Amino acid sequence: MLTDCAKKRWLILGSVTFVGVCSLPLVLRKNTEVQDRALGAMNQNPNKVAKVSRGERLSQEQGHSHSRYRDREYLATLSRRELKQLGETLGQTDRELGMILLELLAVDFGRMDSFATGFFEGWAKNDPKGALSFIANFGNQEQLEFKSQAHLVARIWAEKEPSSASDFLKHMYEVNGQRKEQIGDVLTSAVNVWSRKAPKDAFQFLRTTAKEYREGPVLTYLAEYWANVNPIEALEQAKLADLTPLESNLLMDGVLRSWSESDPELTAAWFLEGVENEEQKYLGQAAETIARNLFETTTVDAVVEWAQQIQDKDVRKEALVGAALMWKTGVGDKSPEKVLGAFTQGLAAGDLVYQDALFESASAMADSKPEVIAEWLNGQEQFSELTDPVVHGFVSTLSGSAPFEVVLGWSGVIVQSELRNRQQISILTDWALQDKEGYLSWVESNQESLSESVIQALSF
Repeated sequence: MLTDCAKKRWLILGSVTFVGVCSLPLVLRKNTEVQDRALGAMNQNPNKVAKVSRGERLSQEQGHSHSRYRDREYLATLSRRELKQLGETLGQTDRELGMILLELLAVDFGRMDSFATGFFEGWAKNDPKGALSFIANFGNQEQLEFKSQAHLVARIWAEKEPSSASDFLKHMYEVNGQRKEQIGDVLTSAVNVWSRKAPKDAFQFLRTTAKEYREGPVLTYLAEYWANVNPIEALEQAKLADLTPLESNLLMDGVLRSWSESDPELTAAWFLEGVENEEQKYLGQAAETIARNLFETTTVDAVVEWAQQIQDKDVRKEALVGAALMWKTGVGDKSPEKVLGAFTQGLAAGDLVYQDALFESASAMADSKPEVIAEWLNGQEQFSELTDPVVHGFVSTLSGSAPFEVVLGWSGVIVQSELRNRQQISILTDWALQDKEGYLSWVESNQESLSESVIQALSF
């Protein structure tokens, strides 16, 4: 028999009926009734014998007081693990009492959260739709309460009925304007479970959802799962006419990156054959990931050969830099000498993409192992425009960490005068701001090594 207060809180959502938590004092419910029903639930678990005995003693000491404080005092004797187990039992056997205990525990979020997790997990095992309906309609209309529990319920439901769970949450997403983003996150939890079980079916469902939802992270998750099952099918589906360019690219990018983790050579081949030239510009991250994984299993020469066939120059650069960042110290095909040498040859052949690739690669290498770049540069027979991008990247990384005179020394070997002057002006300006005395002393001793442009720019 429900209290008058509880009767006022009956809510109906479609065919789902449940009772909400009453915010009024529990004046119509004796303290011992709450305890006795909770003890009965706990007694279903043999591990709770000690707690039952302690709870019975509390019940006898408290008599028939109506004090909510004493109810909380009793609940305080339970650990968070025990609260979660109690909640799970009540979620399956006595939801009305579970809702009352949620209210009593509200003063301590951590303990309430433990109880709520068990409560909604137990509820979801028998009635996930009812559990989600309750959560979606609990509290104010701006913030989704029991957020983590909503994700838990969605996953439990999707394990058994992914289509029903996703359809229900899709409807909730469409009608909850103020909490649309939060409901969308819960929907993604359900779709992720579905994607692991049947990615193509999950994709067909996603095509029925709102455009702004599909263009979120859900397609990236789907791509990862689908790539593990049937990457070719996923890539073919990504080219469907009813997908927006962004959706298509999100799916293709995710599939290619995930697929390359297990088979980089086949993924690299499909990228060249299956991706249209105009599509390449949206797949820079995929190209970079493929190049990294390809470099791990082959050689830098193989990566360079593959990257040279990418038509979009920005994507080609991303692929080359991605591979370069996988360099390893020492000798062999993955040494910095091999990487920088191969890129320098590419630049010598006239592909200016290698200029940026050399700069970014040298900068990244110098950030962790500056001695590697110094050794490579010292090993060059002569400096030229082919080595300038390496020196530029090296100097840019050293600035601010190495002594100014060391950085200026390296900047002096840049062959292109405009680039060299720009670097030296920047370094000297920083030096003057930080240590004017040291700056003036160096300039006085080395002025003859500076160009007229640098001297005029700094007003010596």
